[in-house]
This record gives sequence, structure tokens and C-alpha cells, in this order.
Amino acid sequence: MDGIPHSFKITFSSSVEDNPLSITAPFNSTVISKLRPGREYSFTVTTVLKNGTQSKSVSTSVRTKPSPPGKIKIDSVEIDSVSLSWSSPDNMDGMPHSFYITYSSSDKSHQDSITAPSNSTVISELRPGREYSFTVTTELENGTQSTPVSISVCTKPSPPGKIKIDSVEIDSVSLSWDSPAGLDEIPHSFKITYSSSFEDNTLSITAPSNSTVTSELRPGRRYSFTVTTVLENGTQSTPVSTSVYKDRLSGNQLCLSELGQS
Repeated sequence: MDGIPHSFKITFSSSVEDNPLSITAPFNSTVISKLRPGREYSFTVTTVLKNGTQSKSVSTSVRTKPSPPGKIKIDSVEIDSVSLSWSSPDNMDGMPHSFYITYSSSDKSHQDSITAPSNSTVISELRPGREYSFTVTTELENGTQSTPVSISVCTKPSPPGKIKIDSVEIDSVSLSWDSPAGLDEIPHSFKITYSSSFEDNTLSITAPSNSTVTSELRPGRRYSFTVTTVLENGTQSTPVSTSVYKDRLSGNQLCLSELGQS
């Protein structure tokens, strides 16, 4: 056909639409836009002369990618699980699809994937105190996937272990606690808050390790102590608490009550 003026007629339709459409291309390639996501389209190309004479047609078919999920929301974060949800992908009504979720921790110690049939899921058996990246992709029945959408979140750290009162003086209390589970090699510290039964203000200190001494206390007051694990990004665990009452004159410990995790 060199030297013979001609163009190309492209006719196309989807498997769920009755009306075929057509465009004309002057060259051997074209981009067909405004198609609907996740549909199988049939394309027919015909050579057309200036006088309208047409060749036999050649055909092919392909399925468009599905729309990606909408923005991901973090509905809740726990020590070992994260609850996610996302908006429905656009223009996918009546098109069977599911969602493929991949996730991995920032230290690469844990990565996995699951499939969700609807717009939300709970991913469990995660490790505490790790930042996880989650990617959600719309997936058709034939395996065709959309572009992904992603979000990152840090799981809560484990709480400290049981608090022990190591010593009680007139104006100070020495505390220690067991290490939080599963946080080896994860940088963290401990926030200790305390207040007495006679004072409204709550004070706090930070301890880099599993023990501390709270000083400048007042004798004869019942003090409550709460210890929380804190990651470098500020994410905190659920707290553990205990309280102690000090004799006004001698500072001797009269009673100790453990409040446990709250």
C-alpha cells in the first residue's frame, strides 16, 4: 500500500455494551480513551481507501484494568492487628472483583498477603512496634489488577510487664518492670506518670530502661503510678499501673495495690 492514500477504521465494543463505536486513525497506531474499567473490549481494524473501499478486518480483544480502590483508612491499630477500609473503585458496579492486600514491616522481618472480598479487612498476627506498609489492589476474576493504593502505620508497642515497687522512702519511690514482649531491637523508652490522692496535677518522667526513681514526693500520700511503652515516633502502648501509700512520719510502705493493665 506504499504510495496509496489510506486510513484505518477502528471499531470497538465491550462485552457488556451493545452499541459498537468507531474512530478513524491516519497512521498505524492509536489510543482509544474513555473506556470503562474492568471490561473486555473487542477491537476490529480495517484499511480504508479514499473512495471508501474497505479491506477485510483484523480483530483482537483485551480487558481494561479495573479501577483502583479509593483512599485507604486506618480504622483501628492494636499490638498485633490493623483494621483497614477503603472506598469502592469507580465504575465497577456489576463487575465481579476482590481486593489483594500485601503488607510488610519496615525491618523486612515480616511480609505477607491476603485477599478480601469486600472493602474492609483486619490483618492480624502482626508484630508489635513495627511500621507496616499496606498496599490494596482491585483484582478481577481473571487476575487482572489495578494500580495499587498504599498507606503505612505503626502497630502499638507491647505494654511493660508487671510493675514492682522496689523501695519506698519519705519522698521517693523506686519502681521497676519487666520488658515489653516482642520489642527486642526496637528502640523504645518508658513514660511514667504519677499523681497523689490529694493533688490534682499529674506529673510525668521518661525512663530509658526498665526502672526509675520518682523523687520529691510528699509523705503520707497515696500515689498512683502508670508506665507506658513509647516508641521513637511517639506511639504508645496501653498502660500498666500500680499505687502505693506512704506513712507520713517514717515513709514506711503500708499498702500496695496493683491496678493492672488499663
